[in-house]
Amino acid sequence: MRYALISSFVVTGLGLILAPIAARAADMPAGIAVYPEIVQSSSVDWSGFYAGFNLGYGLGNADPVDVTAFPGAAGATFGAIEPEGWQGGVQAGVNMQRGNLVFGLEGDLQLSDITGTATASSGGVTATGTMDLDWSGALRPRIGVSTGPALIYATGGLAFGGLAGTVDVVGAAGETSTLTTSGDIAFGYTLGGGVEYALSDSISIKGEYQFTHLSAEARGRVYDAAGTDLGLEPNSWINADTHTIKAGLNFHF
Repeated sequence: MRYALISSFVVTGLGLILAPIAARAADMPAGIAVYPEIVQSSSVDWSGFYAGFNLGYGLGNADPVDVTAFPGAAGATFGAIEPEGWQGGVQAGVNMQRGNLVFGLEGDLQLSDITGTATASSGGVTATGTMDLDWSGALRPRIGVSTGPALIYATGGLAFGGLAGTVDVVGAAGETSTLTTSGDIAFGYTLGGGVEYALSDSISIKGEYQFTHLSAEARGRVYDAAGTDLGLEPNSWINADTHTIKAGLNFHF
């Protein structure tokens, strides 16, 4: 079901990008090739500032839940969290065009509902891990090639976000621990690319893919079955490795 949802979203996003091209071709006289006309057109200048909004869907890689320094489970891996959910937000940036090459810098902020949970056991120890990405952002350069009204680009840079995670652990002898992230901003990186299409001098639409990696450490203490602190401080890493497909609209100034 999750892959059917993302496939549907990808098809919809591509349809938004390709529809204006098809309409443009339909209006052309018979016998004139569409592709050469688009490539040779130089009417679009991508230079300047822009801002807009986007909506997307993200799927996460399977992230192992591991616990270190817990009785009977030092370094053990218990399962994998596979987060997914919707994402939407705003972006703004600036472009500089030289010939067909376009260089730019873009920043974005996203609200998201990307969550996941997993439970597994190993050696009599059971761990349940959860992950929640409430918001994220990025600051990244862009470089692309303008082919008339279309801009094909690659992008990558710094990523950050509100990554929250917990790992609840129960040992074979009744020991318990709850590991939590600190609540500080998590940092990482993002890579991707996309296609932007100019509907006019002031409006463009885009479809974009991004891979984003964020990581945060979860820590806690271990208590025995009677509630006595055993003096152990287990830890686990919570990773958000998400693949996101987005469609967006930009206004150029």
